[in-house]
Amino acid sequence: MILKKTTMKSIKITFLLALLASFTFISCENEPLTGTFTDETGVVGGDGEGTSTGDYFPRAVGNKWEHTVSTGGSTVYEMISTSSIGGFTYYNFPDNNGFGAIRKSSASYFTRIAVNITSPAYIITGTPIEIKFLQDDAVVGTSWENPVTSVYTYVPVGGSPAIADATVNTNYKYTLEEKDISREVNGQVYENVIHVSHILETGLGTPDTIGDYYYAKDIGIIEYALDGTTYKLTSYTLN
Repeated sequence: MILKKTTMKSIKITFLLALLASFTFISCENEPLTGTFTDETGVVGGDGEGTSTGDYFPRAVGNKWEHTVSTGGSTVYEMISTSSIGGFTYYNFPDNNGFGAIRKSSASYFTRIAVNITSPAYIITGTPIEIKFLQDDAVVGTSWENPVTSVYTYVPVGGSPAIADATVNTNYKYTLEEKDISREVNGQVYENVIHVSHILETGLGTPDTIGDYYYAKDIGIIEYALDGTTYKLTSYTLN
């Protein structure tokens, strides 16, 4: 999942799984998860659903994707380690990367995010959440939601005033828009692409985050856009 913007009262987190204007620090410690997802069949739970049609986010230590950014520069995302949590194997990105940790179960893909932010005034921690961002066997038009709750704790630093814990409710909504399409990205044509749209509802009076994601079979995320900024694949390494 990708973090878009961080403030004291809201954390805008989007995927699937890109990296943003300001980074937060992600940990994958063995902490309890909060929140559930509701898949397209109406089942609520933490495990995957469906029968996979292929691998749209290959997972192995050393897998790496580089994207150009429409506002300038590039980003590199690399899986650097694994963690076993709750009987599942997660593939971790660096702490400042924004993707958190991902896993696949059946046809479903999840990102696990725990927030740990150190600022000059506070150390902020949030209970981990898990979000389903893709289901590769879903038919076009399928939607699913991830209503999640995280409690943020503020530890004062340097004499800062105490702040009460804050409970933040958000909803990550996804729709499978296109499937088995071709997509040209930076001059390269990719086949067997799934297009998923995304809306993050914060419920905090701030604008919803809007995103679009394109995943190529056996390659991973080839393009995505968040609130007007576009990220396009230039190279990748898969182990």
